[in-house]
Amino acid sequence: MARQSLFSYLLGKSNNPAGLCSTLLLAWLANADGSFTKEERLFLERSADTLIESDTPERRAAILEEILRISQGENLDELANACRFLRYRLAPDEKEALIDVMIGMMLGDGRIHLSERFILEFTADLLGIAPGRLEEAYTTATGKPLGRIPDPSSRIWWETRSSKSSVEGAAQMNAMSPYAILGVSSSASLEEIKSAYRRMAMKYHPDRFGNLGPEAQRRANERFVIIQQAYASLAK
Repeated sequence: MARQSLFSYLLGKSNNPAGLCSTLLLAWLANADGSFTKEERLFLERSADTLIESDTPERRAAILEEILRISQGENLDELANACRFLRYRLAPDEKEALIDVMIGMMLGDGRIHLSERFILEFTADLLGIAPGRLEEAYTTATGKPLGRIPDPSSRIWWETRSSKSSVEGAAQMNAMSPYAILGVSSSASLEEIKSAYRRMAMKYHPDRFGNLGPEAQRRANERFVIIQQAYASLAK
């Protein structure tokens, strides 16, 4: 008889298995670049307050430590299983909200690492999110197209990497043009700007992120304010 994995055991005991799976994906992403920062840990701890349902704070903290240990391992089966579980348990808008939170987490240190890109696309694929929707979410958050993941074994990749700056963080989103923030061209009509604003406001409204914890809501609220400011500057 095959031995039950630690994550399968935690999943079976959890009152919120979808929240547990989401926490594992966020922890996996936080460890992707080899540097688990204090900010990332704080983000996970705040998220765990909502996503990991437990009788006591002490038990919740212990479960989070187990999740972190799993995320630092090399067993991708656990991560793939978490994605597949969420694929059938989350509504489409909840899946997109999770991807938005993951992108926000990637932007937290002002850089997007290649390993984080792999995780994002791996997760989106297993969640059943269409490439076009992922592209839209990424471009909206970063102001740049997702494009293809480059080949790090290529000399050209290293030359390009050394000559170009990394993707700017979400904290630098204010420096983007209001057109880029709303995802429209500089020649867009007022009606096109209004339509883009309505779409973006619905996509990033903080209420959509309630199930992902207060930290996710805080980040969504920051982005929502920037979207409102961009619209206000163009609708004058």
